[in-house]
Amino acid sequence: MNQKNKILLFVYGTLLSGEPNHTLLNDARFMGKAMTQPCYELLDFGFFPTLVPEGHVSVCGEVYAVDEKTLQAIDQLEGHPHWYRRTVITLADGREVFTYIQPKEHAKKHPRIQSGDWRIR
Repeated sequence: MNQKNKILLFVYGTLLSGEPNHTLLNDARFMGKAMTQPCYELLDFGFFPTLVPEGHVSVCGEVYAVDEKTLQAIDQLEGHPHWYRRTVITLADGREVFTYIQPKEHAKKHPRIQSGDWRIR
């Protein structure tokens, strides 16, 4: 999770490159594309997705090495810990990273993104 005082962060929605909130990652280092293990659901909340545990989908995203200041700005955007919760997950390649998830009970009525990819929803 930590690469020379940087925190590895998996993003899967509006923080992805080319998406509206990506500017928060301007000072971050892109570490590559990644996928989660197939144990999540990606749900469509209209203008943004949410990741929930206890599913069967691998979610597509990107990993960035971020500093504490960037992480705090993203925590604020994501409403951590009241809306999203920053949580450690294990990616398909075995890396442990932080990401933002919501409890499944917050997301019951929203449509699933079957592909696990916010960009091709």
